[in-house]
Amino acid sequence: SKKGPYIVAAELSQKGVSREIISEAIESVFSDREEQLETAIRLILKYESEIDTPNGKRKAYALLARRGFESSVINAAIRSVERE
Repeated sequence: SKKGPYIVAAELSQKGVSREIISEAIESVFSDREEQLETAIRLILKYESEIDTPNGKRKAYALLARRGFESSVINAAIRSVERE
């Protein structure tokens, strides 16, 4: 999925799904942090050439935040792309 846990939770909540079920679903689907990180990296690779600039980092961060990724995953993804 190209969405992070926060967006998925919000969408399920809007559809009337109970908090308990949302919590269980998010835990089940997003328990693998490495998988979240890989997805985040794939999403920001288009900014790879400018990731070393403040503007490039801002764009990458904003994209992942809009997709509902946690800040720790976003920062790890940006660091990973910076090193490549």
